[in-house]
This record gives sequence, structure tokens and C-alpha cells, in this order.
Amino acid sequence: MAKDRASALSGSIYFRDRVQQRIVSNILLTKVERGGNKILAHVMTIFAIHENICGQENKLLVSGTTQDIIEYQDNVALFKERLCICTPDIITDSIVYPI
Repeated sequence: MAKDRASALSGSIYFRDRVQQRIVSNILLTKVERGGNKILAHVMTIFAIHENICGQENKLLVSGTTQDIIEYQDNVALFKERLCICTPDIITDSIVYPI
């Protein structure tokens, strides 16, 4: 019985060979704020994630933009804020890893 369940699970859509590819655009600098010894850079990128299952044709999983605020202070750059805006047309049987 355990072998039957293991066989059924390994054949399900969630255990197929999957390859995901993330494509990211160049960084677009939208705004720069200077205050004292720190600089806030507002940047935007566009991304798309494609998936290939078992050697079939690539499918678009999700696309969208990221809008980030990066803080430069004392020669260190840190993300202060990250906003990820995704399009709603995600394929239902897909497994999207954290963006």
C-alpha cells in the first residue's frame, strides 16, 4: 500500500521535473534623495518567470515589476523597502518559488 501511494505521488504534477527561469530587466533609477550622509535610491525592475515541465514547451508563470528603495550609508547599500507587483495570470498547477 505504501508503494502504491509513493508511486502515485511521484507521478503527480507536483513531482514532475521542473525548470524555472527568471528573467530580469536592467535597473531603472527613478528617484534619488540625499539627506546628510545617506542616499535613498528608488529603483524599478521588470521580471518574468518561465517554467518548463518534463521537456515540454516553456510557459509563462508570472511577470511583474519590483519597486525598491535602497539606502546607501557609510559605504553600505541595504534594501530599505521592496514592493513586488505581480500580474494576476498565474498558471494554477504551478509551483512558484519565492520571488
